Amino acid sequence: MFGRCACLDHDLGASDFSQSIRNLSIRETPKELINQSSRHDPGIVRTGLLLQNQSVHPVEFYLAKLAEIRASGHATDETSFYPAIEGLLSEIGNRMKPRVKPVLQLKNRGAGLPDGGLFTQDQLKKNAMPEDFTVQPPNRGVVEVKGLSEETSKTVQSEQVRKYLRAYGQVLLTNYREFRVVVLGKDDKPRTLENFTLAKSEAAFWALAAHPRKTEGEVGKTLEEFLTRALLSAVPITSPDVLASFLASYAREALAKIEPRSSLKELEDVRKALEEALGLRFESDLATVKENNRGKHFFRSTLVQTLFYGLFSAWVLWSREPGRRKGDLFEWKSAVWSLQVPMIRALFERLVTPSHVRSLGLEELLSLTGEVLNRVDT
Repeated sequence: MFGRCACLDHDLGASDFSQSIRNLSIRETPKELINQSSRHDPGIVRTGLLLQNQSVHPVEFYLAKLAEIRASGHATDETSFYPAIEGLLSEIGNRMKPRVKPVLQLKNRGAGLPDGGLFTQDQLKKNAMPEDFTVQPPNRGVVEVKGLSEETSKTVQSEQVRKYLRAYGQVLLTNYREFRVVVLGKDDKPRTLENFTLAKSEAAFWALAAHPRKTEGEVGKTLEEFLTRALLSAVPITSPDVLASFLASYAREALAKIEPRSSLKELEDVRKALEEALGLRFESDLATVKENNRGKHFFRSTLVQTLFYGLFSAWVLWSREPGRRKGDLFEWKSAVWSLQVPMIRALFERLVTPSHVRSLGLEELLSLTGEVLNRVDT
């Protein structure tokens, strides 16, 4: 199965995941997923999200813009900072296909006045009449912006957010320092699908914004990945490419979490198991320090890709089990029971334990991945 998956490719790109899913799908994925063509599918993330031909990362620009507006001394707590959030979402959306465009301060279409809507490029047709949008809401949901002093954990349960959810399906809620993707749960109550926190307080946020390049270097990639998924979350997962985009994004975050934990004993045990399974060494006494560092990174990247490919293949086999019904939920913690490839199963048995997953900081990412797999339209 993994012979054609490029699972040792250290780039962790969506295109590799997409091709791997396609290769596996030919035999094993649900029929509806196999039959979907991705050539014109909405929501396919382009490979590589960093701005091209620009030296400033969108997160660095976002923080610098906020600090600049605040420095005027005339900024209001919420609306004065709109240009910063619009610029951030525009830059992230420009790297997607189709492009996603934020339009701020929408008209009241019966559910109130959202601070913004997330439209795909095909919705923003030239020479379109305003009335065209009465039956065409923003297909990536709406944006609700609050002041930096407000707590999004409280706002998420407000009647305002509930109205937006019933009308638009999804809300990207932010107070500039926190971001939440909010959807309606099965109990018809708002539920946070995923969240990201830059700073826990207004004061802490402005301390970060005072050093935009440093802060971007620490959290820029993670926030960019989060916002990319936020702009993609409203898309039904009916094609390998959309699913691959989510898996690749979570895998890149997993690698970023594992990198600083490279000295943990848990990783050493798994490294030895992976070397035995693949018949190779990631480090050697005969190699240079640089070569061994590359080998260590290669191991961590290989581990992450194997973990996520294994999780996907476990879901595929689980979905094909006799008696499986629509609405049944896949549980990533029991994925090892569905795996049939000895090497992958052995790695899961060693790695996916409560102590290992928590010490490596992977529990939340694996849970989010499990939720995405359960959203696949089968």
